[in-house]
Amino acid sequence: MESRREFLKRMATTVVAMGLNPYLSVSVTDDIYTNSRLGLSLDKPRTWEYSSIADFAALREATVLQDMVANEPHLLKDPQNLPVFLFEDPTNREGYFAPGVVLFDEINPLPIPKDEALAHRTVMIDGFRSSYKNVELHEEPRQIELRGERGSIGKWSYTHEVDNGFECDVIVQSIVVFRGDRVHTFYLTDSLDAPRIEREIWDNVIQSITYN
Repeated sequence: MESRREFLKRMATTVVAMGLNPYLSVSVTDDIYTNSRLGLSLDKPRTWEYSSIADFAALREATVLQDMVANEPHLLKDPQNLPVFLFEDPTNREGYFAPGVVLFDEINPLPIPKDEALAHRTVMIDGFRSSYKNVELHEEPRQIELRGERGSIGKWSYTHEVDNGFECDVIVQSIVVFRGDRVHTFYLTDSLDAPRIEREIWDNVIQSITYN
């Protein structure tokens, strides 16, 4: 019988042969994540781990969203709406939640807004109110200078629910970067009631975000 390792190796070989290798433009060296397709790199906290897209997809499907309509697709559950990367702190996992950083790279069909911080709040954060419970703004989005790009950063919280009854209140620092016809959104997420991650760690991640 083919072992799991042999199966994964065979599937990886098949994917590469088809020209679909999702890791072709990605490298990880000394906890520095680099994505040449996006022209982006940043540091992963040393003890954190990369999570599989498969696991993230499973969690996404189990997530309770407040405006779900029967037999109608929801934007946040679109199969194409998967992260570029997700890395988490496994030592502080609680149930279905672990502190982490996730990046989404999505199409931006509209012109880049003149006031990016305002768009960050009105389009992204306020938009979450229809899908998640108890969305509360803690810090208004403001402009931030990253290495090689500008963006906006805000802080907000919400209640994350899973369909088996698990729920937790989380605090989010979101960073939005408009790049032509694409928009990158970083979510740095921790427990609201009992934060696990020191501010220095979050600051190091943010300061390491580099575009070229």
